Amino acid sequence: MRRILLSAFHHLRRGKVRGRRYSVHRFQAILSSPRGGRDPWNRVLAESPSFVAFPSLGSLVPGWMLIVPRRPMLSLRELYSEEWDELNNFSRQIASALEVFPGAPYLFEHGNTVLGGPVGCGVDQAHLHLVPLAFDLFDAIAVSADSNLEWTDHAEVANFASAIPDVGEYVAVWRPRDGRGLGGKMREPRSQWIRRVIAEKLGRGHLWDYKAHPEVQNLLETVKAMDTAFPQKFLSLLSN
Repeated sequence: MRRILLSAFHHLRRGKVRGRRYSVHRFQAILSSPRGGRDPWNRVLAESPSFVAFPSLGSLVPGWMLIVPRRPMLSLRELYSEEWDELNNFSRQIASALEVFPGAPYLFEHGNTVLGGPVGCGVDQAHLHLVPLAFDLFDAIAVSADSNLEWTDHAEVANFASAIPDVGEYVAVWRPRDGRGLGGKMREPRSQWIRRVIAEKLGRGHLWDYKAHPEVQNLLETVKAMDTAFPQKFLSLLSN
């Protein structure tokens, strides 16, 4: 386990050389390298023509996954309409897979607009979080009462896109079970805002930063459960 943790930290630090950022985002290695021999946090568990899904470093609970577009973009706001159709179908299938874990699945994104900005979490590539939670994330957000965000609540919307604000950096949340969405415009950029809320609700507020706390054990539980519930044929099904 110590070797895995050290490798994870090295992986997180490769995004910069002498203070300068690589021209490719940190997820590029996952998108372009062969599946064999990957570290568990780089392992694609499902894919479609335009997206890949893999377990998230910093998983505060088992079942935490990321969906990443194959083409470069800073936020999901940049998706084409046909890509949205594909993402909606793909994310619903992944959310269904996450039902092996306790709680209801939530989708959320920290929408970035500038290279190197804090909202992008040092990645500079759009990524959608899917996480099963045994508590109501909307209630936890309400309790946070953060004046830095201007919220718009959406009831029974058909997809995640409906929760994304039209302009600016944002936080967007959607619950597939009942279609509730929440979109928040950021007045000042802030890193990993939803992660902070989740960590606080779990009583683990000091573990919100994925860069400092990879939480590899939860990630390994995700890989094991997904491999058991959806073997290799699941990958082929989603890519067709």
